[in-house]
Amino acid sequence: MGRRTQLKKKVIIIGAGPYGISLAYELWRKDISFEIIGQPFDLWMKHTMPKMAIRSDRHSSEIYSKDKAFDLTKFIYRHEPKQAKKILKDRLPSELYRDYLRDVLEKLPFPIKKEKVVDVQKTTRSFVCRTESGELLESHSVIVATGIENHKVVPDNLKNNVPVIHSWDVGDHLSVEAKDILLIGGGQSAAEAAEHFSKTNRVTWVMRKSPIFYSEPINLPKPLFKAALLLSPYFYFLPKVFKKSLGRKFVETTITPDMMKVLSKDNVTLLCSEAEALDLSSESTQAYSRTLQTKFDLILAATGYRYDLENLSFLGEEIRKNVDTNDGIPAINYNFESSLPGLYFVGGIVEPSYGPAQRFLMGARHVTHRLGKVL
Repeated sequence: MGRRTQLKKKVIIIGAGPYGISLAYELWRKDISFEIIGQPFDLWMKHTMPKMAIRSDRHSSEIYSKDKAFDLTKFIYRHEPKQAKKILKDRLPSELYRDYLRDVLEKLPFPIKKEKVVDVQKTTRSFVCRTESGELLESHSVIVATGIENHKVVPDNLKNNVPVIHSWDVGDHLSVEAKDILLIGGGQSAAEAAEHFSKTNRVTWVMRKSPIFYSEPINLPKPLFKAALLLSPYFYFLPKVFKKSLGRKFVETTITPDMMKVLSKDNVTLLCSEAEALDLSSESTQAYSRTLQTKFDLILAATGYRYDLENLSFLGEEIRKNVDTNDGIPAINYNFESSLPGLYFVGGIVEPSYGPAQRFLMGARHVTHRLGKVL
């Protein structure tokens, strides 16, 4: 049993990424009581390649606040004055961006409870959240801002093979050497993994079709890409048929042009094929492809994420039953509130309702504006 706190918090924010922290900062500015729970910026700190560059430009990568407290441009000029202009024209180095996020955390005027929420229940008058340390916290409202971790996808034909890891966990395996690696996936994460692991390993890279190289995360010119993100609030009101059509465009997989060099590396073999066609099986500590007649020491599944409410198992079963969904995605109103009053969802999981901005840091802007008004 945990220990129950008094009902002091109006809001509990589950997730300490860009959305959770931007919203928490706005609630602090408005003197609204809250608790934010999660590992701060976990994706960028632990689950991205340290020697690469982040995909989005500086305008799309800044942690949002109305008072510009976390100005990314000023940070770069302060820390890299001689190289600032050049850095701002290119993709930001991951290590520099991590330093920026650490700077943001140092500036926060409130604490973050650095653990996971393992259970959320609804009572007649409040929500009760239990953390992994056993603490029980009550609140009037809960904001789910947990990002992509819960939604990892590993194709069924790979699950029974050992060892197989998802690209989310790649940070735990960066020191692998002298291995035969089977890499599945055709996006940026796959390309960066191929670049890193091919330095000291042999990599067979399998993707469904030839890669599309494009500078933006989606295959649109930069002005249209930025406009699409800024117009996110209006996306909510589009007819469903248009949302689906635009959605397919925005989730098209692309790779940045600087990754083209990976395809010509001696230690990388590129194949266009469905993963199922590899005819994989486990043999002791390796995976064997009957099609390729090759054994692999490690399978790296850069196979993306698929949002579904049922993946959020920390939400109690009764809560999940009482949240209306469309194809597994929570149905929300314009204020990001679900059919269960007081329960809100933000970020990528509500992209079908609110558009592509919810897949990127820029989406935190509208979340902060809306929830800052209604909470």
